[in-house]
Order: sequence, then C-alpha cells, then structure tokens
Amino acid sequence: MTDPSQFAETNANAVVKGEWNSATISCANVAGCGLSMGNTYGVPVVTRLHDGKWGVIFGNGFGSTTGDAGIFIMVVDPLNANGAIAATYYLSTGVSGANGISSVYPSDFDGDHIVDYVYAGDLLGNIWRFDLTSDNEANWSASSQPLFTTPVGQPITTKLLVASTPQAVGPPRIMIDFGTGRKIPQNNLTPPTFAAGVQSLYGIWDWNFSAWDAASATQLASLAGPEAITAAKLTTQTLTVNADLSLDVTSNPVCWSGSTTCAGGPGVNSQFGFKVALPGSGEQVIYNPLLYHNALIVNTSIPANNSPTSCQVNHDLGNTIAISVSTGGAIPGFFRNSTDTNLAGSQTNGTGTPFAATAGGLSFLLTQSLGDGATNQAFSCPPGQLICTGSPSYNGSQGKRLTWVERR
Repeated sequence: MTDPSQFAETNANAVVKGEWNSATISCANVAGCGLSMGNTYGVPVVTRLHDGKWGVIFGNGFGSTTGDAGIFIMVVDPLNANGAIAATYYLSTGVSGANGISSVYPSDFDGDHIVDYVYAGDLLGNIWRFDLTSDNEANWSASSQPLFTTPVGQPITTKLLVASTPQAVGPPRIMIDFGTGRKIPQNNLTPPTFAAGVQSLYGIWDWNFSAWDAASATQLASLAGPEAITAAKLTTQTLTVNADLSLDVTSNPVCWSGSTTCAGGPGVNSQFGFKVALPGSGEQVIYNPLLYHNALIVNTSIPANNSPTSCQVNHDLGNTIAISVSTGGAIPGFFRNSTDTNLAGSQTNGTGTPFAATAGGLSFLLTQSLGDGATNQAFSCPPGQLICTGSPSYNGSQGKRLTWVERR
C-alpha cells in the first residue's frame, strides 16, 4: 500500500492513506456511526476478508457519544492503486452505557489466511464474537449475546488471546483467554486510577461451532447448545504468593461440559473453562497477554500507594504469571530450573507485554521493569534453562523511562 522509499515528512500527504475521526468517518451499514467512535487505543489489524478484499479492523474505543461497544471494519478497494478505503462497516454489540472496545483479535480457523471470526472484550466485561465468515459484507454481524460476562462487570481493556487446544479424542477446543482490569492515566489534576475490586484471569471455551462444523472441513469442538456460560461453570484455580515472591497455582481439573473428564456424569461435567483471582491488593491486567508454549503469560500491575504529602514516589509493582491456556493451572517444567511443579510466576514488576526470544538454542521469556524488579532462583537463567524471565535491573542495570507526561 505504501512505498517505504517515499517515507518523509515532506511527502506525508502521499504516504498517509487516510485520517478519520468521529466527525468524518462514515459507514455503509450504519448512519452516524461516528457517534460510536471514541478514543481508540488498540492496534488496528490488517487482514484478508471473505469478500475477497483486505481490510483494517479496530475497536470503537472508549468515551464515544453513544457509549456502545463495537468494531469498525474498513474494506480496502482492490481496484484502487493508492489503497483507498472502499467502504467502512460498523458492527455494534448493542450494549451501551459508558462501554467500548479497545482491542480486537481476528481468528482464522481453517488456515486459509482469511479471518473467520473477530473476538473482543468490552469495558463492561463482556466477551463478543463477530462473524465475518460470509462473502457478503451485509451479513457480517456481532453475536446476539456475549459469550461470557465477568462478575460485577470486571472491565476488559486488553487484547484477548484465542487458542486452539487439542484434546485426547475429537476436534480441538477454541479457548478465549484474557485478564481484567483498567488504568486511567494521571492528568494535571488527578493521579492514576484503577478498576475497583478483585480482578481475574479467565479462560472460556467457545463451544458454539455447530454452524461452522456443518460448513467447514476443519472441525472444532462444539455442543448443540444453547449454553450460557457463567462464573459458576468455571473451574477455580488459586494463586498463592510465596515468601520468596514467587507464585504457585493449583491445577484442579476442568470437568468439560459434554465430556467424561470427571466421574459423576453430566451433572459434574458441566464446566467451560477456568477463573483465577489475582492475589495482590488491587492487582489487575492492563497489558496485553502473550500466548507461548501453551501458556497464558501476562504482566500484572499492583497499584502503588502514594501520598500527596510525601516527596517519595512509589512505583507500581506486579507479577509475571504463566498458566495453562486451557485449564488455568500450573505447567510442570515450564520453569526448568525450579523443582516447584506448581510454579506459576514471580514478582518482576514487569511492564508491557512479555516477549519470547531464542538464543544459543535456549528460549527466554523477557520482560521490562521499572528497574526495581525482584530477583529469585525461579527467574534466573542457568545453563540448560528452557524458559526464564527476569528484570532489566538484573546485575545492577537500570530500567529506562517507560512513559512521560508534559507538565503545563
């Protein structure tokens, strides 16, 4: 769509393909869709669509006039050499009230490199699936009901992870993993604020693939339904903070609905995933998670307690947590230098999304911190280590500034 050799400030008009805001964006399917555009935060996704075209997909953001939650899809005109937008579509969930969607996760389930469904979470704690499987743009739609709603409206402000998890028998399950939490940054008048209450990590099985299985050679685990997923239908795993600031997690079995996983018949086998309460005071997920080696990996944030009458500034703390993407339990051997089979992470005070790197035949899980991260044996990197993580303050180095604010 662009020629990198032309990237220059003086050539911006030719390089930039468009600029839209709530006053200028228009949609082919919804009049006045700009009223649903708020402050957008998530990274737009460029992908192929079933109409044979490419498109740009992003969440509608927070603070819109309508206050609803939805996604925008900008379809690129394949006949225009300049990559112009042919049409824009807005798919609303119909749920409003200080609501909105930050990030989207497009999924391709049959490996043809064309997006089939888009998943997203909203500020009211709802998980949505948007169906883009039709080659007719008019048939694209949001699910009529959320797949799951968090208790007491735990907000979802980060990207979901969608994983295909194999079973011993039958097609794979599609798991939707995510964390809850929200941070509203400081301004000139108020300090940062965080979502109230206990926040959690979740893994939800999207069981509704009967229509997909009837039309596709790629089969996915499904139920006849309808099944409403509530928190009571999720297995509880428990995170515990140890004296050395490492974390252990339970590994209770998930008695999957429609299966024979657990003894006791259908009355027992009625679960759809897991839930894990975050153990720290005010701890929550404000950074996008990572999917790696069948693990849901996330940096959490524990808000610092600062006093306006003190000159000392305390940094937010946080844990780097790695749990099974399908059960929420521990993954034995994930941290190879530890004999603790329940190990799930440690306090690293990491910020942003962790990332994986391979060097010298070894894999490392890395995260950036504010420079005051905890160090312990669970996160050192001895010879033969398969997975490890640590703080940039390792060996006395200092972390760099992560953000800034202009003082007026």
